[in-house]
Amino acid sequence: MKEIKNYDAGKYGTEVYKRLEEGIYETMDEDDEALYVTSLSFVQEPELGEGENAADISQYPLEDILDKFYCHISDFYEDLNGEDSRVCYQEFASPDLQDVQNLRSIIGKHVYNKEEDEFVKLIIEEGKLMRVEFVEEQNEKEIIASDILNALPDWFGLPESTANYVNCSKNMPFWACFDEDKPVGFIVLKETSTYTAEIYVMGILKEYHRRGIGTMLWKAFVEYARENGYEYAQVKTVRKGHYKEYDITNAFYEAIGFRELECLPELWDEWNPCQIYVKYILEG
Repeated sequence: MKEIKNYDAGKYGTEVYKRLEEGIYETMDEDDEALYVTSLSFVQEPELGEGENAADISQYPLEDILDKFYCHISDFYEDLNGEDSRVCYQEFASPDLQDVQNLRSIIGKHVYNKEEDEFVKLIIEEGKLMRVEFVEEQNEKEIIASDILNALPDWFGLPESTANYVNCSKNMPFWACFDEDKPVGFIVLKETSTYTAEIYVMGILKEYHRRGIGTMLWKAFVEYARENGYEYAQVKTVRKGHYKEYDITNAFYEAIGFRELECLPELWDEWNPCQIYVKYILEG
């Protein structure tokens, strides 16, 4: 959930609601007991497993938010939450004013679920704008690739190979994802034929995994590839079943539509059998 904002519903101007403070109103529940309500709007993040539109509001992280702040949903605003809208609306309520005040602390924040140590945790952090940019300056490419790849020894543990990735990447189309001004991930395109663009190398800082950054980078890559006449994308990785880290990587490629083409067990070495994945990119 991002772009979380206060929403002042028109109904709050009626006599059944009493304004207490900015965004918070007092009304009565079915038992004529005091109930405190506030309404928020927000945008979901499908890349993090959330709904695609306002008519498809996902259970999480919304349920975890309700649990954390001891609130419940009192109005789903079904008339506002349509399939053609990205912006979602919900009213939150509690018989305890403090609970509603605490819940409003998520306004302006980035709220999402993240798997840590086999548990799914609710993360609430300052709202940040992740952005992907095409990088042209060779020195900047070299610094970004070097810093990120050297921070990922579980994937890039051979210094000579890593240095080669860094050196070659600066001469290829290159995109980086920034968290404010900090580069946190990058992807590089290599032409392997007139019709095929290869993900030459891709890296994302480990603490930024499962944040949708890989999908953001892939979208920039494939948009460029289509615009430049490529019909296929391919990527080389380590065959499944050899390293946990690469099994995760391969699951990502499969999730965005790549399929196994062939395995070249001797291209690198016997401990790292090369698996080639391909994807037709003129559709989907």
